[in-house]
Formats: sequence, structure tokens, C-alpha cells
Amino acid sequence: MAWVILGIAVVTEIIWALSLKWAASASTWHASLVPVTLSFVNMALLGLAIEPLRVALAADLERSGDMDLVEPLAH
Repeated sequence: MAWVILGIAVVTEIIWALSLKWAASASTWHASLVPVTLSFVNMALLGLAIEPLRVALAADLERSGDMDLVEPLAH
């Protein structure tokens, strides 16, 4: 599920970048809300996606025996 959320975050970031160009040409303050809102949505999606991936990476490292790499990921 984390990978799906990460994929949606990538699409959101692409739309965000395109909306910046659109907002610059629209010249109204309402148009500025679209990229700002998309950036908050993107950050929230990235935050949701990173935690399960970080835990999975720590578990994989622990299984492989690289215990010195697990401690920084556990915090």
C-alpha cells in the first residue's frame, strides 16, 4: 500500500509542477491556492508512504545481519 501512496505522491508532484506554470499565467490569488494545496497534499502523501517503507527497510537490514545500519532507521 505504501508503494501505491508513493506513486500517487509522484503524480501529485507532477501536477503540482504543472500547476505552478498555470498559476503564474492565471494572475489571480485563487489560482495560487492550487499549487499551495497540492504541495500540502504531496507532503502528506509522502509522510504516509515513508513510514511503512522505513520499517520494511529496517526489517530487511535486520534479517540480513547489517545491524549497524538498523539503529539510525529505528528512530
